[in-house]
Formats: sequence, structure tokens, C-alpha cells
Amino acid sequence: MILTQHDQIREELIKQKGHSVFLRCVFEDQFNLLKAKLPSLEILLTLAFNKDFAISLRDNITFMNHVRLLILSPERSLQLVATALIWKLEKNSETTIKIVQERAPPIFSRIITKKQYDIMISYSHTDKKRCHQILDLLEKDQLRVWIDSRLTDDVTFDAVAKAIENAEFVFVCMSDAYKQSPLCELEATYAVKRQCHIIPLAMTDNYKPDGWLGILTSALVNIDFSKLNLDKAYQELQNQIDLIHSNDSYSIVSPQNQMYYNDCSQLNCVIPTTDSTTKMKKNLCSIAEYPYCIDMWTEDHVISFLLAKKLDILLPAFEGMNGRLLHNVYDMCISSQQVMFSSLKDDIAKSQLTKTLSLRSYFSFLEEIKVYIPLKICNAANSTSVICNLM
Repeated sequence: MILTQHDQIREELIKQKGHSVFLRCVFEDQFNLLKAKLPSLEILLTLAFNKDFAISLRDNITFMNHVRLLILSPERSLQLVATALIWKLEKNSETTIKIVQERAPPIFSRIITKKQYDIMISYSHTDKKRCHQILDLLEKDQLRVWIDSRLTDDVTFDAVAKAIENAEFVFVCMSDAYKQSPLCELEATYAVKRQCHIIPLAMTDNYKPDGWLGILTSALVNIDFSKLNLDKAYQELQNQIDLIHSNDSYSIVSPQNQMYYNDCSQLNCVIPTTDSTTKMKKNLCSIAEYPYCIDMWTEDHVISFLLAKKLDILLPAFEGMNGRLLHNVYDMCISSQQVMFSSLKDDIAKSQLTKTLSLRSYFSFLEEIKVYIPLKICNAANSTSVICNLM
């Protein structure tokens, strides 16, 4: 499980047909439910983050039917992983279409809907004790919190996904155990897709996230609950929530922040994640104006921006990214330009495009996107305060 957290190992395992061993463990009755079938399902779920492999699993009718049978297992852990795998392979694409369709706002206003939960806590059960200490403090402040351990019924991933959809904030409780869990990865990446406010909380001493978790949290403010005493860390957490709320106030009602579309019906041109960049260019409704703050961009803003600036070479590397994630990429590029150039170039090469990323395109992207990056100013109460440069 630990090794499959690395993208290169995942790809090599798929390339060498190593997944056949885990499929056999899932299919054959001779293997123990918890000792063999459960870890095999977890590894297959991890490999399913590779889009091509996910498609091959989804098209394997025998496998899908067998996983549906495992959902009926009395073992809660097996049931959760099986439902997560079905959700990842079948419902995730449906949810993507639903999200895009929900994005079309009124022309001159935004409707701010109250979420069912203030906070959803995404965590590994290894860190359960610390998470429940945080939960107690949140509930003392009368915040509405969703956490799976409070449910009396068996938890399926559908219930987890619904909680993410109905939460304003998602707390990502970072640790090695969290990073190694495909369930946690699925939760965190879905929270990004739903454009929830994500606040990373460090659960273990000197924890520095890398891999998928490092990319997801690289430009976010981390609250260290391992080094600081609980009350001090919680105060920092409250400050961060207040800061995010204050930044959100900039995005309400201002006409300059709205999305304007051409004659295509609003966002009916949904782009499946498996489509080629050619289909993207053909189907996407062009956006004439963008919010001045990149953090407010949707995936459609990002795609339209790249096409408008003739930077479509970057589409494969930024597939599925909204403005917040693109902001993270920009920050990483500024701090380590050569490393990020190589990384983006490799991502584009893996997409099997005949073109390669040039330095000219790379630096053009950094120059064009710069105008939409929020200004950062020092603040005594917070290490960084962000002001969107709205007009």
C-alpha cells in the first residue's frame, strides 16, 4: 500500500500487469476477506486514480458485479472500500457533470446557499483521538460538524461524498496514514472538485506532505496540531476560518465577478475528463470575462483561459483543475521554476500529444496568469493575508 502512493510505481505496476494478482485475490473465494480481499481492493482503488486503468476496471463487468456483492459483506471496512470503488468508477463521472451544470450563475448576482454542515472532518482512523479533541472544541462553538464515527449505521462512501457536498469547510487531517489511504485520497480530491474550503491540519510531528497530498495542500495554510498546544492550534484554526470568510465577502454580488458565455447554452457543453484536447476546444463555451481573483475560477474558466491565450498545450497538465489549484501551481512555479517546468513537460508527454512544452509557452503562462493572482500582504494576526484585486 505504501509503495502504490507514488505515481511512478502505480504506472509501472499497471504497465507490468501487476494488478492481475489483486484481481485474483478479489475474485477467488480461497482468499481471506480481511487479510487478502480488503488490501487488494484498497490497492485497486489506489490504481483507479489512473484514468486509463479506471476505465478498464469499469468495463470489466465481472469485476464490477463481484465488487457489488462485496458491498453486502458484514465487514464494515470491506463494505466501505467496495462502495468507494464503485463510486470512483461509476458515480464520479456523473457527479462531475452535475457539478459543472450547477455552476451556471445568474448574470448579475450570486445566490449564497447555506450548507448543511459547517465542517466535514476527513481523517485516518489512526489519528482518531486528536481529531475527536478538535471535534469537541468545534461543537462547543456550536459548529455543525460531520464526522464518520458519529454515524450509527454502516458508512458507505456515498454517505461520505454527500457530507463533502454539503460542507462549507473540509479539514484534511494530514499524516502518513492519511496519505497512504486511498479512501482519504478520494475524500480530499472530491473536496477539491466540489470547491470546498480546505484547511490542512498536521496530526504528527514535523509532518511534511508530499506526493498527491503535497500537491493538494502546497499553497494552503497548514495548522500544526502536533507542535502547538491544543488551544493555541485551535485559535489559529479559528483565525484561518475567519480569514477565508472575509475573503469570500469580496466575491459576492459584484458584476465583474460573473461568468459570461457566448450563444451556447450555459455549460451544457460538459467536457468528460477522458476527452481529447481537440474535443475540449470544439465543445467548450468560451468565457468572455473572468473573476479578477483566480481563486474564484471554475474548471471551465481555467480551460477557456488557456484556449484564449493559445496555451492549449497545457490543457492535459491542468485537466480537472479549478482556480485554487491553478493558483497552487503558479506558487510552485515561482518557488521552483525549473522543477515545475520539467514536471509539467512530463505530464504533457504522458498525455501522448505530439507537441512538447516549450520554455516560451511555460513563461507565457506565468506572465499571463500573474494579473489574476491575489495580492499578498503581511498581517500581524496572520502570517499572510490575501486580498483579491477586484475592480
